[in-house]
Amino acid sequence: GLASRLRGLVQAGEARQADLDLQLSMARNSLWKVSVVVGLAGLWLGVAGVAANMGGVNLHIGGEDDFAGPYDGTGWHDCGDCSNGNGPSWVWMAWVCGSAAVAILGFVCSFGALCWAGPLR
Repeated sequence: GLASRLRGLVQAGEARQADLDLQLSMARNSLWKVSVVVGLAGLWLGVAGVAANMGGVNLHIGGEDDFAGPYDGTGWHDCGDCSNGNGPSWVWMAWVCGSAAVAILGFVCSFGALCWAGPLR
């Protein structure tokens, strides 16, 4: 009678608690994966920022005399006469685009390695 119903309620409550514990663990794992991916993206953006800044600051990198830039022969006039060194040079563009490409490649490779190795499966 009543005792068997109470036992059934207790068992149902324990089963529900186990189900909620499993759902909580799954949500925690999903948040951990998002945290790892955001951390990887931040890491590679930082690496790209450092590399791009090396080309953007007044350091001698060997390209200071290479003033011809991607805006030559266009209607873009924000940099004045780009041939006189008033705008971005091809060397600067190479640093910025190269660092962006390295950041994207590094993120993709890191993410792929973590997915393949198992932690982000």
